[in-house]
Amino acid sequence: MRQINGRRIAAAIAQAKWHDGVTGGWIRNTVCSSTQYYHVLQNHWGMVLFYNPDVPDIGVSQLPQDMLFKTRGHLYARSEWGSDATFVLFRCGRFEIDGRNNADNNSFIIWRNTYLACDTGTKWGTDPSLKENSDGRHYSLYFRQTIAHNSMTIGTSNSEDLNYTTVCGGQISRVSPEKLQMYGMPVSEDNKYSRQAGEIQAYETSPEFCYAVGDARHSYDPTVVKGFTRQFVYIRPGAIVIFDRVDAVRAQATKRWYLHTMEQPQCLDGTMTADTSVHPDGHFLANGKTLSASHGGSVLFMKNLLPEKTTIRVLGGKGHQFEVNGENYDMKDMWWEKIGTKQFQEAIGLGWWRVEVEPQEQQVNDVFLHVLWSTDVKKITKNGQVGAKFTADGNAVEVTFATSGDVAGHIKIEKKGAVLCDRPLVSKLEDNYQKWGKDPRFKDWMTNPYMRSVIGEKEQDFFKDISKKRPRKKK
Repeated sequence: MRQINGRRIAAAIAQAKWHDGVTGGWIRNTVCSSTQYYHVLQNHWGMVLFYNPDVPDIGVSQLPQDMLFKTRGHLYARSEWGSDATFVLFRCGRFEIDGRNNADNNSFIIWRNTYLACDTGTKWGTDPSLKENSDGRHYSLYFRQTIAHNSMTIGTSNSEDLNYTTVCGGQISRVSPEKLQMYGMPVSEDNKYSRQAGEIQAYETSPEFCYAVGDARHSYDPTVVKGFTRQFVYIRPGAIVIFDRVDAVRAQATKRWYLHTMEQPQCLDGTMTADTSVHPDGHFLANGKTLSASHGGSVLFMKNLLPEKTTIRVLGGKGHQFEVNGENYDMKDMWWEKIGTKQFQEAIGLGWWRVEVEPQEQQVNDVFLHVLWSTDVKKITKNGQVGAKFTADGNAVEVTFATSGDVAGHIKIEKKGAVLCDRPLVSKLEDNYQKWGKDPRFKDWMTNPYMRSVIGEKEQDFFKDISKKRPRKKK
């Protein structure tokens, strides 16, 4: 059988061996959705050879809205399972040992009917500059770099090693043994490079919100960066609060916060003026704090609350969409004509614009606070923490964060006068669904043996133990 079928065959084996109803539903409804027999026989032999029809398929609407993959550092969250759902990806985890790395720890993607906050650039397989044996600069100097993702860069210089190339103060995708020692991490003969450059250190999921803390300190050059944590709060159905604490080695290391969009952002509480300091066109300065970017019938709002004094740049458009330090790493005209069509750009979220938020005052330690998807936002200080207060989708939200010491925070959500939650944000991994106890699907999550690939065997066993200890109601 052809190698391309390997993962599909493995999925069918998993469905049969572990009685995995989630994988079964995916195989039947997504992989093998075609009813034409030659599609099945050409690409889906696993379905024919291994699929167990006695295992009931689990549809997506039966599943939880959030899922954490800790080692890889992927958190997937959504408002619900309908076609109009908001979908969010937060990333902070392991880098691979081969070339399949994007320097994208503490980054995010937002989707609602279309890409609103996107990655940008495109991989080598669709870049003719590599196929034609040229230098492939778009892939190596833009697409794989931190500047192409919704994360942060610290410093503006480029650096190169035998193991990596990083641009504009971005992350290092393959950390050398020397830098591991500077981090204080162990180095062994059979582990020449650290793969776990980022880590999700705290996580919780509930019907009201999903929360994660990403630590990306080990993703950067330790001679430049001492610390970078991102607290990411997704409040259902469509508000996001992001709080960053960044510690540089030197105050002169410029910190830039990035947001990539498909269309050009506009300033709602001010004007956009041309910035000709780098190029005569394609660069703008916003003199307000609230921006919006429309695309595909949806709108993304961004409110910058901290730092107090910032320079907010907007750049992009033809000739500037893949720009690094004034140079645009574009594809050739042939690529845009044959591959990079409008349909392809929509399919992969190939954005043409980005927002850069940079503090005006240079200092070693900085905090950044942004709210996405809500326009009426106020900065608040409460119990020694800073945060945001706003109303979104009928929810009155207050969320605050500690600016120093242990990473911590607090969240309060009210709807129509009823308090939905009022508690500290967790400081550890709570990779379970105990806060979903009132959801009508909860009992099935905890007892259905065909859902263990999602819920986990330990979580279901824990629920059984707790249920046995509960006193029975008297008749």
